[in-house]
Amino acid sequence: MASTVIKLNNISKRFKNILALNNISFEVKKGNVFGYLGPNGAGKTTTIRILLGLLQPDNGSYEIMDGEGNLLPKEKIGFVLESEGLFERLTASQNLYFFGKIYKVKDLKEKVPSILELVSIKDDKQYVGTFSKGMKRRLALARALLHEPEILILDEPTTGLDPLGQMEIHEIVINLSKEKNVTVFMSSHNLDEVKKLCNSFAILYKGELKFLAGMEEVTKMGKSLEELYRLFVKESS
Repeated sequence: MASTVIKLNNISKRFKNILALNNISFEVKKGNVFGYLGPNGAGKTTTIRILLGLLQPDNGSYEIMDGEGNLLPKEKIGFVLESEGLFERLTASQNLYFFGKIYKVKDLKEKVPSILELVSIKDDKQYVGTFSKGMKRRLALARALLHEPEILILDEPTTGLDPLGQMEIHEIVINLSKEKNVTVFMSSHNLDEVKKLCNSFAILYKGELKFLAGMEEVTKMGKSLEELYRLFVKESS
């Protein structure tokens, strides 16, 4: 049975008069792809920033573990946030070399070309500032994978990508989970994406966890993901 690697216990976070998260609790199992669903303003990005240590919760606690009960070093976590955080006056390779050195990645001369190929970025003469939104998303994913993380946290990973680009990212996520046992925590607006990729998911609305289940459980319920999402978001409005 898969062990827990991400655990949130009654996490709350308030920004002035806005309660962004209200006693959120759930677990993510090792090697799973976990979908975090909800409309804009639901609290998805706030949750991700807490998991990455960029924000501190007002109440509650969280743990990110290695699957054997030990806390996972931050160096073993990869992430792509809503803002890619790339250096726009450098090329794709130069960006990866820079971040690779920060992560102390070995064999960068071999890894950089192969990971650019993985995310379908071939032209390395352009500055990143000239890239489309989709190309920046792919490069941000390449950076997140460069140090071979055990947990990958993705905030809307396919935003700005065309259908082919989305399929390429989906293939990478599936391969990471099935072949390398990487745990993927991803927020998304795309219900089809979540159905295709995720083993389990949560629906968040206005800072409250409305539904949490595995995909197999939903199938046994005789409900579609679309029905559940519409039910919990609409009824909470």
